[in-house]
Amino acid sequence: MHRTIKLPYIASDAGFGDVLAELRRRQSRAIRSAYCRLTEGWALRQLYVALRAHPVGRDLHTWLLLSGISKARALHQLRPDGKIVFGGKRRLIERSQGRLASQEWKARRLWPLAIEGHAKSFGSQGGNHLVTLDMANRRLVFHGPHNYQRPRRTDPLTPV
Repeated sequence: MHRTIKLPYIASDAGFGDVLAELRRRQSRAIRSAYCRLTEGWALRQLYVALRAHPVGRDLHTWLLLSGISKARALHQLRPDGKIVFGGKRRLIERSQGRLASQEWKARRLWPLAIEGHAKSFGSQGGNHLVTLDMANRRLVFHGPHNYQRPRRTDPLTPV
């Protein structure tokens, strides 16, 4: 059973929003590539090595790549025939008829950023290795490029 936590966020600086947008774009490409390879009959270990060597996954965080492969596996279980349209069939028809701009089509093809964790793991190897929720300090610690930490938000009701 999977449990999903969806967190709304406000990027307090443009750099963090750009980093998340780039990671989302690259993970979406990895999901599409992994799905195509799974329909060709690739084994998971072979798939990971191929995606790691491919420009899509070369600089992508390992945790994002593994979460993307997991998402591609779930999609492959739903549609093993390879007949899936990323972005939606209706949007594809609109794009082919010229009613949808290229940027809109690319935006529709993006998946939300997927980061999976281990529910039964504890200690330094538990949870997930990309994001840590620090509820005591009301912050999200992102262990991606440059170990970016979201600045702490102060609550207007609590004195500083």
